[in-house]
Amino acid sequence: MKKMFAAALVAGLFTSAPLALACPGEGEAKAPHEQQQALVSATFAVTGLKDANAAKLKAALLKTDGVAKVDVQISAKRVIVAFDKEKLSAEKVAKIISDLGFPAQAEV
Repeated sequence: MKKMFAAALVAGLFTSAPLALACPGEGEAKAPHEQQQALVSATFAVTGLKDANAAKLKAALLKTDGVAKVDVQISAKRVIVAFDKEKLSAEKVAKIISDLGFPAQAEV
């Protein structure tokens, strides 16, 4: 049995036909919960943004379901948010920021 396996292995090494090696997960469809989020990014003009409250705003936004990334630009009084467009919209994010005490408006 060992000789037959070894012979098949050696024969496979010296054939001109390419070998197809299967990689785990290669070509398989992913389950919905494993699919990458459909992220979009939006910029918001934020009133009242200061050093002292920037970290609070960022932390609160990152806890929001659907928010993937937050970039707070204090000097420009602007917040850039990357979010899952299946769960949120720019209008909803602006409302969330405003509800946190920072009047916000999406920039076009």
